[in-house]
Amino acid sequence: MSEARSIIKVQTSIALTHCVATNTNKTYSSAWKSWIRVAEIFHYPVSCIQPYSQQPVPLPQLQGSIIQYISWQCGVCRLSPKSIKKTYLPGISKTLDIAMLITNFREASKSPMVKCVLDGYRNIWIRQHPLSDSIKVPFTTVLAQEAIKYVSEGSIQVHGIHLTGPGVEISVMRFRLHTALLFGIFFLLRKSEYLTVDPTHRPRPLNSRSLIRSSVAFYNQANKRIPYHEIGHIQAQTIRLTIDFSKTDQLGLGRIILHCRQTAPDAICIVTMMEHWISYTRNLYSLTESDSLWQLPTLPPLTGATVDEVMKCTCDILGLPRSRVSTHSLRYGGATELAAAGFPQYIIAAYGGWTADSKAMRIYTCMTQPANALVSQHMSRAYLQRPATEVVNDLLMHRLDSTHSSSDSSSSKDSSLRSTRQKRKGGKSTTKKRGK
Repeated sequence: MSEARSIIKVQTSIALTHCVATNTNKTYSSAWKSWIRVAEIFHYPVSCIQPYSQQPVPLPQLQGSIIQYISWQCGVCRLSPKSIKKTYLPGISKTLDIAMLITNFREASKSPMVKCVLDGYRNIWIRQHPLSDSIKVPFTTVLAQEAIKYVSEGSIQVHGIHLTGPGVEISVMRFRLHTALLFGIFFLLRKSEYLTVDPTHRPRPLNSRSLIRSSVAFYNQANKRIPYHEIGHIQAQTIRLTIDFSKTDQLGLGRIILHCRQTAPDAICIVTMMEHWISYTRNLYSLTESDSLWQLPTLPPLTGATVDEVMKCTCDILGLPRSRVSTHSLRYGGATELAAAGFPQYIIAAYGGWTADSKAMRIYTCMTQPANALVSQHMSRAYLQRPATEVVNDLLMHRLDSTHSSSDSSSSKDSSLRSTRQKRKGGKSTTKKRGK
């Protein structure tokens, strides 16, 4: 009997360690560490259990500790109240649950007093950080082409190297960067879905979001998959990307995105570029299907930080604010180009993996071949629609001017509110005098 209990205990602990997704677990770990740090400063029990009686800390006392924690994180450390409410407090509750501790933390964190404090810090945060300041610049195919032009000219360094000249490794690094930028735009990818954060070459762990070569499949005219060793020898008509896990797909239902070959001479064809990338690097480095899509044995790793820096440097040259650009801007850029072309929301949601506030959209929406061809055709020629200078001027005018207009409108709103309050106060005082 005791052996059976120990087995059950081990299995339960294993289940508890897997009850939270990997990405969420990292965030919850940060939340728990911050809770420990604040508990040490204000001298309250980390486990929310009284040390002598081994009873849960009473609700009013725990509410005070949580309010101290919120004030420290939001008022001193300047963290977003939204992050505290949506992530940190639930993360601490979940950590206590996993430790199988019976506490009043969850109930205390949802008390009216704690909610009032969070609402107050949220209002302060909104005034100090208007929404217009956080809007990212969409990094479209136009800007991607400009980035590669500056890299080829030597205006932008990659890994501290000027990628100019005819050397094989230089050409491969330049082509890799170019393909990765367009790959992120065409497939509306998050950084975690296709770019590694860890620069070391490690085996691909379970539920990893780093892409391998078998994640990208090519199909011929007869809609039959081309074997990996024949990619580049048999012309592909369609490319299919399979993403096993994503931020909104923690269960691994998978997301499949397709693009079709474009034959126009001035078009960017993502099928051709990826076909060339996989076949060329496969032959040059003897890579297999299970190898990383972007990492190569003798070259520096292509990380999210590398791509991010190239994008920021491009914005510096073009006069765009670098603080508004990140690798997520590639995803934003692809969605912007589709929206600008007038594609319906369900197509953008299907390519980007958004839920679009509807589970039925994901279940019942079926992307047809004509729709895939239409998306590929538009995105392959989007960079020809407008020159880079026009795009930059448009972004500067709309993005930066909106910040000033929002601040002006907020100040005018404040002044109008003050005037109405003064009028109300004046009206009340006159009525009181009349009553007297």
